[in-house]
Amino acid sequence: MEPVDLDADMMEERHTIASGRQATASTYQKAQELGFNFICLTGNPGVGVSNKSICAAIKEAKKYFKGLIIAGKMHAAGIDEPIVDMNSIKEFIEAGADVILMPAVNTVPGLSEQEVTEACKYIKAHGALSLSAIGTSQEGSDEATVRENLRLIQEAIEADGGRGTKIAFHFNGYNEKKELVPRKTENGKLMTYIVNPYYVILYDGKYYLVCNKDNHDDIAFYRIDLMSDVTSKTKTSVMNKKKTVSEMRKPKREVNGIPLEWNSNSASQFQSEHMYMFYGDACKIRIKIKNTRYTLLHDFFGNRYTFLQHIDEQWDEVEVKCVPSAMESWALQCSKYVEVLEPVELRNSIKERCRQLMERYT
Repeated sequence: MEPVDLDADMMEERHTIASGRQATASTYQKAQELGFNFICLTGNPGVGVSNKSICAAIKEAKKYFKGLIIAGKMHAAGIDEPIVDMNSIKEFIEAGADVILMPAVNTVPGLSEQEVTEACKYIKAHGALSLSAIGTSQEGSDEATVRENLRLIQEAIEADGGRGTKIAFHFNGYNEKKELVPRKTENGKLMTYIVNPYYVILYDGKYYLVCNKDNHDDIAFYRIDLMSDVTSKTKTSVMNKKKTVSEMRKPKREVNGIPLEWNSNSASQFQSEHMYMFYGDACKIRIKIKNTRYTLLHDFFGNRYTFLQHIDEQWDEVEVKCVPSAMESWALQCSKYVEVLEPVELRNSIKERCRQLMERYT
């Protein structure tokens, strides 16, 4: 059930939902009448559900519904506010929520393992339960294939005492019939990818392999649910041409941009610098942001931004570190609240994109 906040300041156009999906006295009563064991008070994308409206809904639901109440958000739900907010969690518990819903670590930009861990400790200490969930669709391979791919990749990463081995796989994409089909060369032959695997990262509800392609010096990303035929046998044996064997992985120090250590802090930083899993080298970028939209900035960059100055009553200047192509997409997506100031090359690239869009939509 969704407690819509009609007074909330939306980040996007509001989506209107049917009355049966809304959190109201009548829907609580109906849930009780039907014998439901629990209800979940949350918000879908663009609906406009705030932490404030969730808290009010918990109190109202307690009057009519006797089962468990799960409350919280897995994403912004169209509202510019913190998703995992300790004050809101405290209010949810005090209002009578039995289970607090939060996004899984790294499934929304800027949400770190430390934030979720601290929230879980607080929730447990105050007699409630925690539920960490992925609020995005899981497209691609079936769950069993994804698990097997993850197992094979992790084995390759940890092989030979952590030195690691290369892996090979086929990569797939969707066609107009909504079918997964493998990528092929111009002559119709299956394309085989050989990469040096280093880390697995969860971004926006999907697992990605952080790796390096053979004959390249920089990092690459591949969605694990779109992989098939994963194997660590990548090289034809010199002794027996019918046999394939494993190859040692390229050392991390030989790959541009790959973190040498991987923990919750470095993974979160890497994620914010490579928004949308864009390739490339991150650099310092100065942006102009509306001073009422720091939550938007925090959602994507966490605490990794530097305030520089107040420009006027509405706008501030801040600095972030990000791959320029990723910033270009983010700045266009959030153009109502964000403007890139430097580097000039990035600003000019955005201008050109806008010009192309104007021509396309004229």
